[in-house]
Amino acid sequence: MSTATKLTADTTTCDNKPSATKKRPKAETPSAAIRPFSLRGFTSILLMLCLLMMLVSGVVLFAAPRGQVANWTAWSVLSLGRHAWIGLHINSSLLFVVVSVTHLAMNWSRLVGYLKKPARPKINMKRELAAALAVSCAVLAATVSDLPPISLPVEFRFELRDSWERG
Repeated sequence: MSTATKLTADTTTCDNKPSATKKRPKAETPSAAIRPFSLRGFTSILLMLCLLMMLVSGVVLFAAPRGQVANWTAWSVLSLGRHAWIGLHINSSLLFVVVSVTHLAMNWSRLVGYLKKPARPKINMKRELAAALAVSCAVLAATVSDLPPISLPVEFRFELRDSWERG
């Protein structure tokens, strides 16, 4: 029997239909039994959720009135007052820092590998590291020096907060 004949014979059933069209019953096993809990996956998902909480609370607090105005007007968003939003922002930020350090520790060898050798031919992650550091340093320096356009969101925030007191 030739190889082509063997392949044809193996991929067909007694009805001469390809076996791919027949459905096989799936094994009924719980997903927890298939694989153990993934700490890396948990850490990555938790980082994403913390980032989302910080993003939402940061946007709400950016637009929030100053403390006295918020207290006088009983200001709230999604049934949470200014104090609750501040607490959410602080706690999600602290959790983000702890989980980020854990994530970094668990993936340290991969990070070092990215920096030491190229992931694909002719791609070197050292350039990406240099670019990321340059952008971070530029934002830091412009923020500390209060230079536009970096200073514009802070100025807008103060104007927005002042508008609560005027209006």
